[in-house]
Order: sequence, then structure tokens, then C-alpha cells
Amino acid sequence: MMLRHWSSAAVIAVALAVSAPAFAVEKTEDFIKKTAAASLFEVEHAKIAVDKAVSPAVKELARKIVADHTKARADFEATVKAANLAYTPAQLENAQLKKIDELMKANVAELEKDFLKVQKDAHQDVVGMFKDYAKDGENAQMKAWAAKMLPDLEARLAEVDKLD
Repeated sequence: MMLRHWSSAAVIAVALAVSAPAFAVEKTEDFIKKTAAASLFEVEHAKIAVDKAVSPAVKELARKIVADHTKARADFEATVKAANLAYTPAQLENAQLKKIDELMKANVAELEKDFLKVQKDAHQDVVGMFKDYAKDGENAQMKAWAAKMLPDLEARLAEVDKLD
């Protein structure tokens, strides 16, 4: 009985030790890839709301997202280049493509509600990712850029929350 107890404890300890890197800060290349995809998604998603939303507040938020992310993407790409890091143009993931398709097919009432929910979720994810990378990222230039961008991302999240 005691041997089984120790065996289970040893298995758990080994499993925790082996899985510890999964909780470590993302690699810079992952941060770059996820940041590029998130920005592209938020811009493409917001363009639909610019075209189809009826509410002036939702349209204005969507315009800000397009403008801010377009500007931030240029700054991001310049930072990646200055840091001599690899950058491949962003590609949307299947889940992102599905959300864009759903928004394109939504009626006006659903569109504004769905737009705000998806943008809220996306901005929450990005704020968390940027906080983590700014704190514990492995590349100094990208860490500084993530920290610089956080106030704007948090402000945009607050705007989305206000309308949601």
C-alpha cells in the first residue's frame, strides 16, 4: 500500500516536472505569430462592422479598431525587423475565419451584439498575452513593444466593455 502511494506521488511529480515548460512564457516566435494573426483578425472582423453596423457607436469603435490595428501592425513589423526576428505575414486560423463568416451572415441586430462579444473576447486574450510577454518575454525589444502597446489595448477593451 505504501509503495503504491509513493508510486503515485512519483508519477505526479514527474508529470508536473515534465509539463512545467507548458506554463512557461511563450517563445518569441509564438508571440509574433499570435500577435500578427490577432491583429489581422480584429481588423478584418471590424471592417464588417464598419460596413454593416447601424449604431454610430459600434461603427466608430470598429473604425478605431481598423485604424489603430493598422498603425500598430506597421509598428509591430518595424519592431520585429529591428530585432532581427523572423516574420511571416499573418494567416487567419480556422476559428477566426468562422467568426468572420458568421459576422458577415448575421442580421443587423445580431451583428452588433456578435461584433462586440467577439472583439471583447479577442481583446481580453490579447491583453493577457501582452501582459505575460511584457513581463516574462525572452526578447527585450518585443517585451518593450508589448509593454508600450498594453495601455492602448486595455483602453480599447474598456471601450468594447462600455458598449457591450
